[in-house]
Amino acid sequence: MATQVSNDLEKPLILLVDDEEQIISSLRRVLVRQNFDVQGFVDPHEALAFLQTARPHVVISDMRMPIMSGQDFLARVFAIRPECYRIVLTGYADIEATLDVVNRGGISGFLQKPWNSEQLVSVVSKGVAHTQLYFDNERLQRELANANANLEEKVERRTKQIKAALTKLQQIHHSNLNVIFNLLSAHPNINGEFAKKGPLTARWRQTQIPMPGVTFGFIQRWTRIFKLMVLLGLHLLAQQTSLLC
Repeated sequence: MATQVSNDLEKPLILLVDDEEQIISSLRRVLVRQNFDVQGFVDPHEALAFLQTARPHVVISDMRMPIMSGQDFLARVFAIRPECYRIVLTGYADIEATLDVVNRGGISGFLQKPWNSEQLVSVVSKGVAHTQLYFDNERLQRELANANANLEEKVERRTKQIKAALTKLQQIHHSNLNVIFNLLSAHPNINGEFAKKGPLTARWRQTQIPMPGVTFGFIQRWTRIFKLMVLLGLHLLAQQTSLLC
């Protein structure tokens, strides 16, 4: 069964546990007017079963109940839902014992019978804000984990795209070289092996091999053509990696 939990678009969930229906009804009337979703139980065991699928912001329990004490009940609540704010409802005679439990960290806060409606709303609102911070942090951690997973997937995908683009550029580069070498080899005064030995302009200047019909301008023109082909390959690489922008 799906877990019931309040979020920014839902009413905060308040759980009431008291063996007297009248007490639950009185608390409910005040809290419902504050736009809270209120669930009440006279049996602590039923409330604990409810907590298996629900995540309330605040749990309010009577201190003295015949089936289970409020202290024991809230201790079990903490074991199931440690994030929720736990409030004990106590009479004047139990105030010292209640304060001792609060000071030892077993309970988040307390309300004294008979309660003041403004004080009730104030304490519950504080508890709602406390638990909502936990829920918000939990949600942000999930979003961060999802974002990290998506980022890793995107990086891996784009790394493959870059490798494919680089492979394509290398193929274009070799293809351009073959075209240049074939054109030069077709000239009657240039041997194809000569063209492969180094930069054509420097090679023609350094060697004094007579090559009738092959001028320095001729070598420069083919050098510029080769550079244009390289630039064309770089342009194709940029198109392949444009998704990175």
